[in-house]
Amino acid sequence: MTRIQQVWFPKTLEEAYKRYLSCEENGSYVSGGTWLRTIWEADHKTIPPHLISLENITEMSAITIEEEKGDEVLVIGSLVTLNQCLKNTLIQKYFPSLITACKQIAAPSIRNQGTLGGNIRTTFGDTLPVFLVLRGQLTWFNGTSIERESVQNWLANPVPSDGRILVNIILPIKKHSGEGNKYFSFYKKVGRREIFIPSLVTVAGSAIKGRDGTLEEVVLAAGGGVMVPKRLSNVEELLQGTNALTKEQLSLIYETCLMEYEPQADVFATAFYKKKVAANLIFSEWFQMMKGENDQIEGGTLYATES
Repeated sequence: MTRIQQVWFPKTLEEAYKRYLSCEENGSYVSGGTWLRTIWEADHKTIPPHLISLENITEMSAITIEEEKGDEVLVIGSLVTLNQCLKNTLIQKYFPSLITACKQIAAPSIRNQGTLGGNIRTTFGDTLPVFLVLRGQLTWFNGTSIERESVQNWLANPVPSDGRILVNIILPIKKHSGEGNKYFSFYKKVGRREIFIPSLVTVAGSAIKGRDGTLEEVVLAAGGGVMVPKRLSNVEELLQGTNALTKEQLSLIYETCLMEYEPQADVFATAFYKKKVAANLIFSEWFQMMKGENDQIEGGTLYATES
């Protein structure tokens, strides 16, 4: 195991980036460090001799509402811990599915230290399906300026160690106009009780149900394990614009989930088992919503009992 020679504590983004470059391939950014510590202790990755702590960069630790082109967005610093997310009244008010996801990540001691940015940078963190559904944006410091990209675009080609610093996560605060409109969202996770490991399956979804029951702005995402989460665009297309789900439609949704969701097998479950779990969860949530039950479903953790 490589011995840590130095821990650096830069106070600005510029200073952190320069330090990273000066370390060449021998340095790593660290925030909460919970996931990094896990893979180091399991000998999945060698501890770099230089750790660059981001904890003193204050601009990465705030949660604020800002205005962009007349619309409001919630800006969450990447150093915000999972526990801080749980306690924040703005997130509680506007994004309950993110609250649900954070509640289901590891133990309280991990949530007190682990950061939102760290969960994202793994490329398979349990918050990522939620950020896909919420159409989240990421801002990065590239050494000279701040650049921005959608969570979806970044996950299409994630580069965990490109030197850029994840600064903020930006979530649009939607105003659902129209009398009788209802916003529906859910987050579900299937995991195992025994130890701190990646989840088996995570699914998230949202839609607006109009007064006549028609679904609009349907978004679905799924992940789990070490799979990079993705949108289920074919399932979204089947649901978009519908106002009643027949048995034939529900069956088609289920079969399309099985085909579109492509998880990896692991020591706990086969890929097909995960496909069935995800399809059942999505089938159940949309069936309940179309029946008028649970227009705001927070969801929770389900524990796998077989594979």
